[in-house]
Amino acid sequence: MSHSANRSTCFVIDPDPGIKHVVLSVLDGMNIESEFFESLPEMLACYAIAPPELILIDVTADSSVARRHMEMLIAANVDRPIRIMSGLNGLLTEEIRRSWERGGLKVLSVLAKPLRQQAIKNAASGLLQRSDRPRILAGEVIDQGWFELWYQPRIDLGSNRLAGVEALFRARHPEIGMIPAGELLEGADEAELLNLTTRVLGRAMTDWRSFQKIGVPIEISINIPVCALKRLSLFSIFWEHGPTSSDWPGIMLELNEDDIIPNMPLAFNAIKELHAQKIKLAIDSFGLSYDELSRHRELPFSEIKIDRSFICNCDLDPHNAGLCETIIAFAHRYRAKVVAEGVETAGELKALRGMGCDYAQGFLLARPMSKPDFVELLQQRSHKKKATRTA
Repeated sequence: MSHSANRSTCFVIDPDPGIKHVVLSVLDGMNIESEFFESLPEMLACYAIAPPELILIDVTADSSVARRHMEMLIAANVDRPIRIMSGLNGLLTEEIRRSWERGGLKVLSVLAKPLRQQAIKNAASGLLQRSDRPRILAGEVIDQGWFELWYQPRIDLGSNRLAGVEALFRARHPEIGMIPAGELLEGADEAELLNLTTRVLGRAMTDWRSFQKIGVPIEISINIPVCALKRLSLFSIFWEHGPTSSDWPGIMLELNEDDIIPNMPLAFNAIKELHAQKIKLAIDSFGLSYDELSRHRELPFSEIKIDRSFICNCDLDPHNAGLCETIIAFAHRYRAKVVAEGVETAGELKALRGMGCDYAQGFLLARPMSKPDFVELLQQRSHKKKATRTA
């Protein structure tokens, strides 16, 4: 067994196929090569041949099982960093982590279940800095103009039509090739994030004009850091660079749940300023803050995106199905649309449509694509629509 020399590697040990679905999808998006194992002995057999750079291991049974796992890892001379995944009581998992650490294992902080997309990214972020090449900083990418926007379509589940597109930040180094966005953003300071946000917004509005020329004036969504609401004059940026044509649908600014919940007054103030310019706000990776948000009489968000970990197996897992139904009902109560992100199976799509979810995006429907590829897709759709009308 061998791994690609150009990709970091991670071993994941968990008997739950739903966890496999979520974790491997996230890691693949980060350009991290991963192997999934249902048992520790199975993993150790592969470890002896080609050790990974990180191990994620489920610990949900009692402490005696955790101790046996520890003994097996020590006996196999495992010296790679380990992250425990667990839905057990936090104090218990921390005690397990410390006992493994006392046994000589390199154990990092616990990854709590249910797993969140952002938490998985954070846990694996250390792999993004490869030892065989220099670190590329966000400032350098900005100065050299190496960044790109890739686009992932979203589909209206009522009409099955294209309903919008999410712009995703990418960076292409002339020698190294594509650099995972997480690597650049992980070490970026606030000034770099603000500079990058300004550039990305400008690029998105320029790209929109290309889409408009094809006859598809589609709404673009972009994830921005919460500091952009605090430090940038978004009103001025859109006033200067925003399209003025009547078919401009505006733009959707997505803010991560973990970042925006402590800054809700900021979101309320921002939407008052931006609403006149057709700028809307969305809350990304939503799920765990349901109780806190439900205390508000109104919300400043036009869209709520359900976290991928809750979408996973929502057609088969009653727990995830219940969470999705609750979030959809919650969003509709506040007259917000709901986006299911990370849809990867036909069963998930059918279940979400039955729940009344408004939009969906994910690998099942379309993978993120470069601007030229997305333009080609729009042209094909436009030609097909014209042909249908004249038939």
